[in-house]
Amino acid sequence: MERCKPNVLMVLLICIFNLNLCFAHEKIDTMCGVWSYIWGDGSYDSLAIEKISFTEYLIMYTSSYDHVHDMLEKGVVVAENLIYIKQSDDEEFFVYLDYDRDSVYFLWNHAIPDSYCDVADSSYDVELKRASEIFNDEYKQKKQQEFEEDLKRSVLEYLKQQK
Repeated sequence: MERCKPNVLMVLLICIFNLNLCFAHEKIDTMCGVWSYIWGDGSYDSLAIEKISFTEYLIMYTSSYDHVHDMLEKGVVVAENLIYIKQSDDEEFFVYLDYDRDSVYFLWNHAIPDSYCDVADSSYDVELKRASEIFNDEYKQKKQQEFEEDLKRSVLEYLKQQK
């Protein structure tokens, strides 16, 4: 019986590990869809993510401002929030998934967005939002109202503290 315990423990660990593998990419699957950012001058960046297989995703990126990196490539999951795309020896791209902010970043030759680093000019990496949010007028109005209420609340709190 003592010899059976390690075997049962090993089988249990293997089952738990395999179960985790089955659900590892569910978070990434929730991020599939179309993501966009519209610049002030009317130009845009757009990214589409579509699942191909268990570890591969189709990535389509385009920028109306700079068509240098427009692409349609297959990306491989390398972390829970990172998809890797290799176009050539000199060009590696990453799609960084930010679950907390419900946004994605398309990154060239680096894996973490500038906004998360101590970089003086963090305007290079653009936070892309869901296209359904950008073009949904009701959603934008709701977010604007929430922003205005938060602003009023913070101003009132500041004035109370000054008295």
